[in-house]
Amino acid sequence: DPAKADRLLQLQQQHADRITTLPMDVTKEESVQAAAQQISEETSGRVDLILNTAGILHDQNEPFSEGNMPERQLSQLSQDWFLHNMQVNCMGPMLILKHFHPMLVATRSSGRPFSVFASLSARVGSIEDNRLGGWYSYRVSKAAHNQLIRTAAIELTRRGCVVVALHPGTVNTGLSVPFQARVKPEKLFAADYAASMLLDVVDALDHPDAGSFF
Repeated sequence: DPAKADRLLQLQQQHADRITTLPMDVTKEESVQAAAQQISEETSGRVDLILNTAGILHDQNEPFSEGNMPERQLSQLSQDWFLHNMQVNCMGPMLILKHFHPMLVATRSSGRPFSVFASLSARVGSIEDNRLGGWYSYRVSKAAHNQLIRTAAIELTRRGCVVVALHPGTVNTGLSVPFQARVKPEKLFAADYAASMLLDVVDALDHPDAGSFF
């Protein structure tokens, strides 16, 4: 809901000629489809970059909060919470890819670059790197997310587009607040800094990078 995104609204006010906001709920396909349709109409059917930042680890900041936190053991698993993680962290980007991918193109007309789809992931989604266990719902949903990105990259690279997963590290946002006490100060990144670093990665992407995790 753009009306509740204070910082986004501030940016829109500062750059009214460059930023347009619209609502999109990644857990509802009709919402994603409607947003894609609107953006397609306003951009003549092509976009240069789609950056998916939607994700959930806990619900402490949500108005509907039920106190859900990452599970430390099997006995804490909840089917509803697990499915919600899958819905937001994996099916969300899947629906975005489904409805937005026709706007991802390889043409370099007028000096425009090939299109990029980048989606925020997390290192804890790695199967090989999982040495601590726990965080079942989040780990599984991010592992599924990474497989989605890899698979979509194989399909869309044939069109000359680049699809990647990005790991921003631990960023000072509401997502990480409950866990920041265990993070070294130099490993806790300001949101502006993390965004800048991620955009640097995106700017440097080339076709051989398709399907990679950065």
